[in-house]
Amino acid sequence: HKGTLVSVGGKLYGMTSHGGENGQGVLFEYEPIANTYIRKFSFSGEYGYHPFGSLALANGKLYGTTGYGGANGMGTLFEYDPATSTC
Repeated sequence: HKGTLVSVGGKLYGMTSHGGENGQGVLFEYEPIANTYIRKFSFSGEYGYHPFGSLALANGKLYGTTGYGGANGMGTLFEYDPATSTC
């Protein structure tokens, strides 16, 4: 699935559907001036995994969806706050 990068404070945020600590997807931050990549969150289990689609920015937070995981195993809607680095 193709997603888009979202710009917040000069940094770009995006997702991969695989990879990370659990092999189930990553939310990442890219800083173009310093050319640095930082894994911000590795998806798994109850938090959802295999994110897909694009991130959306609202009220300074990023929102996205996963295809699997969560309470019923059918995916989740997640929120990530770049200011506090919490998902």
